[in-house]
Formats: sequence, structure tokens, C-alpha cells
Amino acid sequence: MDEFAVLKRNPAVLDKSYRIDKSSYVRYKRILEGDLNTKFFHLTTIIRRRRNAIEFIKDGEGTWITGTNQVGRCFNNHFEQTFSTCKPTFPPDFKNLLTHSISEADNLLMCAIPTDSEIGKALNHMGSHKAPGPDRMTALFFKTYRKITSFDVKESVKNFFITGHILKEQNHTLIALIPKQDNPVSVNHYRPISLCNVSYKLISKILASRLQAVLHQLVSPLQAAFIPKRLINDNSIIVITFRTIIFSGLD
Repeated sequence: MDEFAVLKRNPAVLDKSYRIDKSSYVRYKRILEGDLNTKFFHLTTIIRRRRNAIEFIKDGEGTWITGTNQVGRCFNNHFEQTFSTCKPTFPPDFKNLLTHSISEADNLLMCAIPTDSEIGKALNHMGSHKAPGPDRMTALFFKTYRKITSFDVKESVKNFFITGHILKEQNHTLIALIPKQDNPVSVNHYRPISLCNVSYKLISKILASRLQAVLHQLVSPLQAAFIPKRLINDNSIIVITFRTIIFSGLD
């Protein structure tokens, strides 16, 4: 009774408790009915679709763009300009700066056909609930039904290393726009991410794992990126520190 009286005298506390209980109830209901063909599922889908819809956007010149086709074209133009190249020219002796390379033996290991164990290990290290690609399947599906899908998955991965080619269906990728901030209004406030098929991710993970073993032969000691426990801005910090020390000594 005393607790009820305290809540009654403090509407803000009562409102907060109500919102917490309501949030917990919605989360609990989503777990129970999230994937069932129910009214709750379809209502949740509609709400999420409306929340994620980009009905209007501001282009690089500050002009508001409306309409599905116009908004899509605005994003296409922005990212085409961002990721396009002006095809710069390099001096003939530029390649002489790249003195690091791997041996022929390491190259053979990099290109070797992966074993069943290596493919299985790569699959186990993949996030089970990562966003699926065009195949609509997550890694959890292939882990759960390993006995059924194992042969086809392994043959698909091995075929890439044998032929050097990948099927168009495997290479298909969905592009999703992720807001960089709350209430995004400009194309600059979104970043694209790629949603790839599991087979494509498997091939990439195997290549990345193999490259990690020889990366120390390719990365210069002067580089800060790609080195464990170091950041890309470490060298800049060192230069700024030395500059500060030198100029403070001159004073």
C-alpha cells in the first residue's frame, strides 16, 4: 500500500514503470509471436516498413527530393559519385615501393582447395543471426541442417577455388542503407552495407583467414593499419607529438 501511495504521488515514476512494463510485454510477445502468421506479426511488419521508409531526402545541394523513384535516383547519384574513380596516373617506378610479397609456397597455400574441416570451421565462426542476403538464409540454417546442406555448401566453395569463378546467384548482394544519426535528412546521413549470401561469406572468410597468416609479410613495419593493437591514427599522433616537442624546445 505504501508503494502504491509513493507511485501515486510521483506521476513521473509511475509513468516510467508503466513504460518499462509495456516494453517488456511487447518484447515478450515479439519472442512468442514474432515469426507466426498472426495479426501481431503483420502489424509489426507494417510498422517497421513505415519506420524504415525514406519518403523524402535532401540532396547534396540542399534541395528536398520526394517520390520513391526520385529518392532512389538521388541515392544512386550520390554513391556513384562517392565510389567512382578519376583514374589517376602513377609514375612508372611506383611499383618499386611495394617491396613486400609472399613466397610461391605461401601462394600455393592461399590458393589451395579448402578441406571439409576448413569449410566447417569457417561456418562455425560465422555469426548465426547476421542479416541474410538474397538467399534469405542465415548461417544458423546451414549450421542446424548441416547433414542436409553440408555436401552442396562444400562443393560450392571448393568449385570457386578450383575454377576461379563464382556463380552470379552467389555473387548477388542486397544493399541496405543504415542511418549514421537519429532523424537523418540528407544522403550523407546514410551509409550502405552489403548483405551477402552465406556461400559468398564462407569464401570470403576462408580467404581472410588464410591472408591473416601471411599478413605480416605484406604489411610494412611503418604501417599502423592491419596491425593488432594499433590504430590507423597512431603514426599521426607520433608525428604531432614530435612536432610539439621540437617547437617547444625552440621557444
